[in-house]
Amino acid sequence: MAQKNFFITGIVRDADKTLARTIDTIDHSFRNFGTTHWFVVVSDNIDKKIDRLEKIKETINNFSFV
Repeated sequence: MAQKNFFITGIVRDADKTLARTIDTIDHSFRNFGTTHWFVVVSDNIDKKIDRLEKIKETINNFSFV
């Protein structure tokens, strides 16, 4: 099977409790099929999701957010 590139985008709001698990689940789902590139847009900064996204960025290749 040919390897593919996947560009995964999303908008995040009030998701601090589920964010890491959701991203990990999606990442594992695509891992066997090709390379994933992530771009996440944060719509607010009420909870601690920025800290979580920084940690996720350190562990997942091609992960970025604004």
